[in-house]
Amino acid sequence: MCGGGVKAFIDNDRVMTGTWINDVPVISPDMVETDDVIIICAKSFIDIERQIKRKLPNPNLSYRILPLLDDRFKEWDTVLLDSLNKLDIYREEYKKMFEKCADKISREILDCILNYRFTMKSMWLQKAYDITNESGNGREYFDFEVIKLSKDEVFVDCGGYIGDTVLEFVKTSDNIYKKIYYFEPNMKIYNKAEENLKNVHDVLLMQSGVGEKAGVLSFAGEGDSGHIDYEGMETINIVTLDEVVADQPTFIKMDIEGAELSALQGASKLIQKHRPKLAICVYHKPEDLFEILEFIDSFGINYKYYFRHYTKGVSGTILYCIPQSE
Repeated sequence: MCGGGVKAFIDNDRVMTGTWINDVPVISPDMVETDDVIIICAKSFIDIERQIKRKLPNPNLSYRILPLLDDRFKEWDTVLLDSLNKLDIYREEYKKMFEKCADKISREILDCILNYRFTMKSMWLQKAYDITNESGNGREYFDFEVIKLSKDEVFVDCGGYIGDTVLEFVKTSDNIYKKIYYFEPNMKIYNKAEENLKNVHDVLLMQSGVGEKAGVLSFAGEGDSGHIDYEGMETINIVTLDEVVADQPTFIKMDIEGAELSALQGASKLIQKHRPKLAICVYHKPEDLFEILEFIDSFGINYKYYFRHYTKGVSGTILYCIPQSE
């Protein structure tokens, strides 16, 4: 790669500095030399790039090469090629998406995201992030410009991770709500959530994923994360929200590593009947940006649609769907 071997890994974590990975040393950013070629292979590449540029005036930087070499990064780097190759196909979908946006901020954010996809210039992601924070409080899933909570919320957290979003919901609601449903298929993460949420009232924890159909699927667990993978070594239980949510949901959040559309299909009856607020991640797959909105809009609920972007990288794009009466 780049005509030579890897000289070192760079990490600003002092605990890692001085260690070795596969016979390659881990060094601090202070040890980088001017003529070194630096390959950034992290999702938070904007902050890393800035940090390096503060130390080196004209660094040799690249953050697009590794995704092309490793399938694990495929979802991030194919965005550009996919968007360019399907520009004519997606043109009408993008146009409809802009027309569906409920406010100018959403249209500006979409414009930034699409500009990033067609240019791969990180300045557009930074701009989307700045617009989001200037317009609201920057709180993912609970942006006060979009989300208003009542005292009788039934919150459904799909992809609950270690319970951090549930705790944020409890804080935002002043601990006044009706019920919480939490779903997380990864056993290690679920166990952490059990501990973190032990003092939360009226919460139902389910160690399962959510999808279009109930069943068992292969799963690739990766430390504190994971995703559905037909070649995965683990299996997880999948349930549908239509079948397991007994209460009337008022707010559904989904961050499930690209399975959002499937989960929405498995919640279509609940959504059409009860018209809950929705906060759905739409960045895991390139087509999620418009396909998820298109699917929800097909219910004919007359939602208002808002887009916000909460990171300086490719992740963090949220589609909010708010019933017209709110």
